[in-house]
Amino acid sequence: MKENRLRSFLTFFCFIALYAVGFGFLILRLIREDAVGLYRGSFALPGFFPSQTNLEAFSLIALLTLAISNAIVALDPVQINRRKNVLVNSLVLAGMIFSWYFLLIRSGNMIGALVMTIAEFLVSLIVISMLYLVEHRAGYYFIPTLLWALFRIILSIFLVARN
Repeated sequence: MKENRLRSFLTFFCFIALYAVGFGFLILRLIREDAVGLYRGSFALPGFFPSQTNLEAFSLIALLTLAISNAIVALDPVQINRRKNVLVNSLVLAGMIFSWYFLLIRSGNMIGALVMTIAEFLVSLIVISMLYLVEHRAGYYFIPTLLWALFRIILSIFLVARN
């Protein structure tokens, strides 16, 4: 019993370290660096565009819920191929989340950020359906990440329309 708890703790710790700390650190660095001056007035931002602090917080929450849902899937005793497919697609999704921030904040490519977010939303729909098939709780934990992707689509559309 003690060994099972240790395995669960280590699994959660590894996924949180990978997603929230690894990808989160890269995203926070991009937001704070603000290479194209997104928050310094270089672009006309919509009124509902989050502040730097809120953008950082929402990003970390989305990555944390992705990490928790992946840890739940990794601990589930379902077929190894299903778990592997979910975890690989989730890693691709985390890369797409990072790419949106890179395209928007580092290079200022708003059209590319919009296309990346739409593709990310489609991959998110695939991932949530896979998570739900493996373990229902994992699918429920993933909902904030899906909603954050939908909100970023709206942000990207308004950024493209205003600039």
